[in-house]
Amino acid sequence: LGEIHHRLGEWEAAEGHYQAAFDAAGSDGSPAWLAHLFSDWSLTLYRRGQMEPAHHLADRAFSQAQAADDPGSIAQSLNMLGILSRAAGKLEEADAYFKASLKAAARQNDLQMRYAVLNNLARLQQERGLITEAITLAREALAMCTRMGDRHRQAAILNTLADLYHAAGLDEEAMAELKKAVTIFAEIGENSGPRQPEIWKLTEW
Repeated sequence: LGEIHHRLGEWEAAEGHYQAAFDAAGSDGSPAWLAHLFSDWSLTLYRRGQMEPAHHLADRAFSQAQAADDPGSIAQSLNMLGILSRAAGKLEEADAYFKASLKAAARQNDLQMRYAVLNNLARLQQERGLITEAITLAREALAMCTRMGDRHRQAAILNTLADLYHAAGLDEEAMAELKKAVTIFAEIGENSGPRQPEIWKLTEW
């Protein structure tokens, strides 16, 4: 429920569900489960612009993931630390976090985590001026995401790819990917009930 509200941009509702999940688990929450919860919660706080609490939860997520020695939760927490480092302008640090996250995700062939990190890494490399590398990463992320059938994130990656093609001076390719993204975003928006503008703003996760 927290994840659903997060995707809809209903931040307070998402946080409420994460808090309820934490309260309900009590002492029964395993380190790996807590790591996933704290990473999800951190992402919502980040989207709300609450950077300090987001950092605090991301650090807690990584500590729990290390305690569990669980590749999936390690990958997710490292990805979240990368998102926060990139937002703070610490691009080299973000690059290291994302690449470590990819390695952890590959240990258990977690495609969902891998395409999330590849998308984030593509956006980072764009900021660093490495457009060709960024396009390669985004295309790899798109192939994985399309295979998994996550249309919302597929649209977000198409949007990233459109931005990258535009930055590379490939305007026809950029427009083609943008049209695909808009079509999917519109379909999702139509199926989500009342207008949900945050659906269109997905860029990283």
